[in-house]
Order: sequence, then C-alpha cells, then structure tokens
Amino acid sequence: MKGNPLLRLSLVLLLLAAVLVPVCILTTPPRKPSLTPATPQHGPSKPATMKPLPGRLLLHAAPSPLRCSVTLQGKPLLTERNLLAPGEYGADVWIPPDADLLVTAEWTDGTPHAVLVEFFPEGTGTLTTKSYWAKRSLEDTLSVTVSTAP
Repeated sequence: MKGNPLLRLSLVLLLLAAVLVPVCILTTPPRKPSLTPATPQHGPSKPATMKPLPGRLLLHAAPSPLRCSVTLQGKPLLTERNLLAPGEYGADVWIPPDADLLVTAEWTDGTPHAVLVEFFPEGTGTLTTKSYWAKRSLEDTLSVTVSTAP
C-alpha cells in the first residue's frame, strides 16, 4: 500500500473502530430497565418464596445402578448411599413446591433399565411420581408440583 503514512494510519484506525463498535455492543451486558408498576396492585398476593415441604423421596431401579442421584439445584438429595434394599433408595428431604429435580443413573451394560422416582410430601396427600427407561445412562427431570391447600 503506497501513499501518505498519516492517511494510511487514519484508514487503519477507521477500520479498527468499525470493527470495535459491534464487538463492544455484543460483549456488554444489556441494561435492565427498572420495572415499577404505574398503579399499585391490590388483592391477594402469592408469597415470593414458599417454605420447603418435608417428605419422603424414593428411587426404585431395576437392576441396581452403579451410580444414581436426585439433586435440587446442584445439591444432592438422594444418592446410592441411601440404599434401602437392592434397587431401592430412599431419603427424607425438604423440597420447595414447584421444584425441578434432576434424576441421574448409570449402569455398565446397554440393556434397558427401569427407574421409578416418587416424592410424597407430608400432610398433602399428593404423590409426585415419574418412571424412566434408559440403557447405559439416565439424566432427566422430575417436576414436583405440590398444592399446600388442604
């Protein structure tokens, strides 16, 4: 490229600025607008956080997995250490209403395996249950929806 060095420098700086502006726009986090209601809301309101409910969490697997766990937001609620009988695992836990539990299990072979997970919260009379089929590994969710009304 021939020409005046100052002209070349300004051209290079202009090209760098043209690339820098979109990169800055993409990498900066968007501003969150403040959400304030125009009029106050009246009436019954749902509590922001509901208290966790005590209950019994059970996992039945056929055949027994090498590893199994049920976690809530990364915190293990039930693992293979909670063995009750071959293929049966259980633990007393506290789970908030409307929680999603992550269910995982691993076996050595690729034959079909069955898993049943149950959560029975104390005092509600509702049972949350889900069955799964997996070959070598299982990773799925169990949605716990508990009504606290009598």
